[in-house]
Amino acid sequence: MIDGAFLELARLRRNQWLDTVQLERIQFGKLKKLLRHAYENVPYYHRLFDSVGVKPDDVESLDDFQRIPITTKDQLQSLPIDQIVAQGAHLERCLERRTSGSTGMPLTIYVTPEEKLFQTLISLRILRENDLRFSDRLAYIGDPRHFVSQNRWFQRLGILRRINISVFEDPEEQVRVLQKSKPNVLYGYASSLTLLAEALKAAQVAFPLPKLVFSTAEPLTSRGRYLIESVFGQVRDVYGTVEFGDIAWECARHEGYHINMDYLVVEVLREGRRAEPGQAGELVCTSLHSYVMPLIRYRVGDMCTMSAARCSCGRGLPLMELVEGRLVDLIRLPSGRSILPSVLIVTIGEIPGIRQFQIVQETLTSIVIRIIPDAGFSRTTLAQVEARCNSIVAQEVQITVEVVDSLPLEPSGKFSVVKSKVQQDTQ
Repeated sequence: MIDGAFLELARLRRNQWLDTVQLERIQFGKLKKLLRHAYENVPYYHRLFDSVGVKPDDVESLDDFQRIPITTKDQLQSLPIDQIVAQGAHLERCLERRTSGSTGMPLTIYVTPEEKLFQTLISLRILRENDLRFSDRLAYIGDPRHFVSQNRWFQRLGILRRINISVFEDPEEQVRVLQKSKPNVLYGYASSLTLLAEALKAAQVAFPLPKLVFSTAEPLTSRGRYLIESVFGQVRDVYGTVEFGDIAWECARHEGYHINMDYLVVEVLREGRRAEPGQAGELVCTSLHSYVMPLIRYRVGDMCTMSAARCSCGRGLPLMELVEGRLVDLIRLPSGRSILPSVLIVTIGEIPGIRQFQIVQETLTSIVIRIIPDAGFSRTTLAQVEARCNSIVAQEVQITVEVVDSLPLEPSGKFSVVKSKVQQDTQ
């Protein structure tokens, strides 16, 4: 299997240098195969295609593809699992990935080991194209639910060695782990790397600089980029989601985000139509390698801008200019400690019985958590939310949990899952 994986990685690395026509041919061939599979094997997509009178063979271009209605997370959550996964799928053999709930509505995604391997190869392409060597030692700061075993045979041989650091650890503890392990590649959540850089500056401790730094999982703000680069050196941002893995990435030229178009179809829509280059629109994605649980024209929930330019690096992959993620704020505590939005989001998202939620820091000493109930909700659900959140804020603030029928949108029309009304000095 390892030989086949390296051959596939080599092919993926060659793909990125193909011209647009060649890449579109690869992309569309994969799309046609996926559409046939979904129509024949997934009840939800069979009904969806029929509802607009589209058969897979009717799709002869990306314009035809846009006749298929958009699918939302809410729609998938409302259906029984046997309606949204392929018939005959062995879910007991699949990996389960639960989205972070950054829209306030977590969703379980099923991925076969083969599909997960392909996602890993896409990630490796990004790392290798940014000069990672297989002998490098990489520190990953992220969600412990997505940590992988460190006992694989190739890691024991010194290949792709990885140190896992929980995003839930305080930055001071992360610094201690990094000082001890001395990785030469750093890969982590954008906000976590920002707080880590702040902690290193404040502590003024000696730290071996990594040769490569990658940010991911959250929007990288201009201030965050400045802080990270002032401590660690140049950062390369990777944009991805739990549903799709890595979608787009920066190379050393920093002229935009290269879209992995041989792995997925990316659409940026404005009022339901394809946005012009330079126009911001909502991101809709289709994974070309998800067969057990296809995601076709799936609304991601982020705003993006496409570019008509091509990167001077010479890659044929198209560019995305801007990724505007979901709105989140840091939570500040009276002690001066900061809580990453992802910590609270993941904690509440794991509790059953919650359809959607919002976290609002009203004052420095009070947080209100508003919940829309789902099947399985009970008084125990409220107690779990309060207890788990109290353990994170260490009793420094008053946690109030409220049950509501709906949650408000921002004036922009976007939903903010974590809001702070306390003056922010890190945004």
